[in-house]
Amino acid sequence: NYDNHPAILCGETTDITLIKSSQKELEKLSAIASKTSNGIVILNAECNIKWINQGFTILTGYRTDEIVDLNFKDFLPPDKTQFGDKNFLMRELSQSHTISDEIRLKTKRKNDLWLLINISPILDYELNPESYIVVLTDITNQRKVEEELRQAEKMAALGKLSAGLAHELNNPAAAATSAAGKLGTEIENLETVSLDMFRYPLDEEKVSAIKEWFVSIDNKEKNSASLSFLELSDLEDEIGEWLELLDIEDSWLIAASMSEMGITIEDLDQLSSLCGKESIRVIVLWIYRILNTREFADIIKKSTKSISELVTVVKSYSFMDQAGIQYIDIHQGLEDTLKILGHKLKKGIKVNRIYDKSLPK
Repeated sequence: NYDNHPAILCGETTDITLIKSSQKELEKLSAIASKTSNGIVILNAECNIKWINQGFTILTGYRTDEIVDLNFKDFLPPDKTQFGDKNFLMRELSQSHTISDEIRLKTKRKNDLWLLINISPILDYELNPESYIVVLTDITNQRKVEEELRQAEKMAALGKLSAGLAHELNNPAAAATSAAGKLGTEIENLETVSLDMFRYPLDEEKVSAIKEWFVSIDNKEKNSASLSFLELSDLEDEIGEWLELLDIEDSWLIAASMSEMGITIEDLDQLSSLCGKESIRVIVLWIYRILNTREFADIIKKSTKSISELVTVVKSYSFMDQAGIQYIDIHQGLEDTLKILGHKLKKGIKVNRIYDKSLPK
């Protein structure tokens, strides 16, 4: 009033229940953020770091005074993740998108740390991001376990591959070893028969005729595969009977070898007429030893070639002794892989090859 005394008291009340409730909620969230083992970071709209919790310091080794006001995108490593692309990161965040990825981070102590990182925007009333909350979860042990499992799977696959390769190598190696042992014995037998042949000297004309006979037999060997099993069995019996008339020991073994070569009774009669009846027995044994020697030598040749080819394929398949950067023939790589897995393809699997020869190396 005019006496400067209050005549009327006016007041205003404001409901701050929601504010108090929000403050209490923020205090709870702050307490949780401070106590959690996850790293939590608060960023402003420009992605500058404004607050970190104790969990972040424990994970990374960085204190608040060392990292506050730094831009978070500069804190991230240039890794092969979406976070490594800073433009992508800022674009996604500006569009209020929540993004998540795994990153490998160097801590302050220079240790490698794998983190699952989630960045979520906090929107204002106009739905524009006014800040961001970042949650970092340590997944280093999980990645180690995953890596160990991958290594275990690789070792298991390598073990299966090694077993298959060992099987593929064992067959020709065993064949070569067996043939080499038999070849040594056969050479000794051939030496003995060769010495016996000195009892029946052959003139130059007969030697030349026997050589021609051998050439004709070599040509017949290529056609012997066309004989059926019954035809081959009948031929073996006929040769066996012919040899028994000469009183040759193990005539059935010699007959089996000669029939596989495609030698017929007519061929043997021709040979007998060329060298004479007095020397035919020794000549037949000599021919048998030569055929066996050739057979064993051929087995060794094919087996060692097979081993050599397989080793070459393994070296090509594993890029052993090759440059880190080189031209690669895709078709040859596929063929090498098929040879490596040859032990599996023998189980009734048919591979259809349709290659585009125009593909560059």
